[in-house]
Amino acid sequence: MLCENCKRREASVHSVTIINGVKKEHYLCAECAKGVQFSLPSLMDILSGFHIEEEEKTLEQQCSCGCSYSIFQKTGLLGCPACYRTFAQRLTPVIKRAQSGKMHHVGRIPDSIQKDVSEVLRTPESQAQIEQDEGKRLRLELHKAIEEERYERAAELRDRLRALEGESNI
Repeated sequence: MLCENCKRREASVHSVTIINGVKKEHYLCAECAKGVQFSLPSLMDILSGFHIEEEEKTLEQQCSCGCSYSIFQKTGLLGCPACYRTFAQRLTPVIKRAQSGKMHHVGRIPDSIQKDVSEVLRTPESQAQIEQDEGKRLRLELHKAIEEERYERAAELRDRLRALEGESNI
């Protein structure tokens, strides 16, 4: 194959560039290839991930206590209460996964705030939200049981859903 540039000598250098999914191939002779600059160092940076890692390090957000999200990923611990606000956008999906999609507190409540929490949970809005979340969870579990052909479990879930929906309609 002849050189695309001079069209006289045999092509000995084959260059392939893919940008946004568009592939471009060039065939050059050794003489013409000397005049073309290939950006090998940046290619090496990309292949090694060095450039990306350095960029991430400089852009990494830190809390006032000095904790970073990468430290949280390594240790599973946050440095202070402010970390929850600082990393809220990244922590929300992690917490959702850990709590199986439940975003309200389920569990023991300290005696010192039991009365205050009980009053908040008795409000119609809180009860409606809890019932709505439970309904979503039951529907998802019902669909999964049907897909897995566990029909007895699906019937139980259906009955619980009907009971829950009946309570909310009263």
